[in-house]
Amino acid sequence: MTPFLSRILADYESLREYEEGQFFKPNVSVSQVLRRLIAIERSENPKLPDSYYEGYSQMLFDEDVSKNMAGLMVLLPCKWANKFLMRQQGLTYVRSEYFKEWMSLVVRVPPLWILAAHRLDEFNPDCLKSCPETLRMIQKMNLLQFEHSAQPVPYIPDLHYFVEKEAGLDDLHIHLNGSTETDIVWSYMLRYPHRAVRNYSKAYHSKETVKKLSEQVMPGVTPQKLLERLSHAKKMREKMMVVASSAIGISGLPKQIERSSLISEWMLYLLVMKVIQRDSNMLLAGMLHHYLLIKGMVHRFLVMQMSQVGFSQFQIITNNTFRDDVEQHFENRFKQLAGCSDIPFLRVIEGRFSPRESSLENSLYVARIVDGFEKAKKTCPHLLQNAELRLVAHFIKKGDIRQGIRQSVLREELKRKAWALHAFVNRDTQHYGKYICGIDAAASEFDARPEVFAAAYRFLRSKGFKHFTFHAGEDFYHLLSGLRTIYEAIVHLNLQAGDRLGHCTAVGI
Repeated sequence: MTPFLSRILADYESLREYEEGQFFKPNVSVSQVLRRLIAIERSENPKLPDSYYEGYSQMLFDEDVSKNMAGLMVLLPCKWANKFLMRQQGLTYVRSEYFKEWMSLVVRVPPLWILAAHRLDEFNPDCLKSCPETLRMIQKMNLLQFEHSAQPVPYIPDLHYFVEKEAGLDDLHIHLNGSTETDIVWSYMLRYPHRAVRNYSKAYHSKETVKKLSEQVMPGVTPQKLLERLSHAKKMREKMMVVASSAIGISGLPKQIERSSLISEWMLYLLVMKVIQRDSNMLLAGMLHHYLLIKGMVHRFLVMQMSQVGFSQFQIITNNTFRDDVEQHFENRFKQLAGCSDIPFLRVIEGRFSPRESSLENSLYVARIVDGFEKAKKTCPHLLQNAELRLVAHFIKKGDIRQGIRQSVLREELKRKAWALHAFVNRDTQHYGKYICGIDAAASEFDARPEVFAAAYRFLRSKGFKHFTFHAGEDFYHLLSGLRTIYEAIVHLNLQAGDRLGHCTAVGI
């Protein structure tokens, strides 16, 4: 993985220093950033000497560029882009030999900044001065490849041949909620900062796990501080656009670019980095750094970091509300899942959804999912026209919240949801109910053991449901307790041939 420089957006000290200084007057130097990144890296990997990190930074940057922020904010993403990305028939792909490193990098850095750097050399900002030239530029640079997703696929000719031959792949475990990419969530939060913070505030004051995550991401990320930083980022985005646009003689981005939040953000990076590169504009470089530090903070709320180990750490990410509003509608989710290649990768999408407590609620919710899928197929026919949607009802394990009969609250909830799911599928067999193809239960097994789900699973099996999954042996206090959970899932839930156990990490160990 790219060494300590990949932590550039986890630099809390630089963000704090920007906030303590004068707004729109950057006061952080490259030497400060490099020193702080070394300190962050050493906190997790103290065995390497400082000379290793210092030597790496000198090798990566020539002496003149590494002395100023303008060089750092342009050269670093360009170095990453040159190493990890390639073009084939006009489209951007990840080099297959570096795909693992690329995935480790985008855990820490949202990819759109690097994707923009990949096209920086061929970008001529003068094309933005007229509508026809802008459209030609969009077509030439294939910007529409990333209209719905900023996650390029690796270039593997054998895989592409296989996908074309088989008419796509079967993705059999997609969580329809919690999958929206950071770059999409970020644009939404800047557009509606008060709405985003209101949701976060409710969760922050009612769930200890949300406070736990915020303390791990960065000290002091209260709802008030989040709103303050989103407001700063929104103002900086507007200011960067004004400064960069003025530098090339335009009044802003054309409407053809603004139609997609991803392409709009991509073009902001292209425009700002081009002006920084051309004019060594330190004001723009500092604002871009400050802007990306705030975006990096949001990214760590949304993406599990390599320092986070175990299901409990994964689950605290699912408990924050950053994706909640943007995931109310499903059309864009399916467009994102279709990806950014030129061939249809998906033949079957098996999505997970959480069942509701009434037949009507299930019907309305599944209708939203299916309608979103059908709309996505119409707007992205080249990627989704032959795709098939299946849905798995995904029960959630929850901790015990009442003394007395163990898990009595969850047992009653599962009973209501099982009856409601059966009623919905039985009543709507020929329409929305036909999409339900299986049952699942997941979340932290520290919260609920298999026997809590036994009545619901056996009831649904008796009503004709097939294909049951239960996640077990995935996380455990002791290896034996993980093995016991697997055994109990098979026995208590009456799992049979054709059913599935999720992960079973204990067996692998």
